[in-house]
Amino acid sequence: HVHALLRTREPIPLADVLADIEAAGEWTGEFHHTDKQGRVRIVESRQQAIRMNGERLILESHRDITERKRAEEALREADRRKDD
Repeated sequence: HVHALLRTREPIPLADVLADIEAAGEWTGEFHHTDKQGRVRIVESRQQAIRMNGERLILESHRDITERKRAEEALREADRRKDD
């Protein structure tokens, strides 16, 4: 299972993500994965329920947004220091 392999930390329990997919047909959010070097990578995840050959599947796409998140945090920190 990919989430066990990547030691995924979800913002909400995975069961809730799956329930959202069941209800709405899709889910978008962030996961924190741990790579082979032990670094935490933040990924934007989009998951969509699809049908293929009569079987219901979940199509997932992930985009690494770690650097963007770090840059956003650096800007927030700079703003806080400026205001102090």
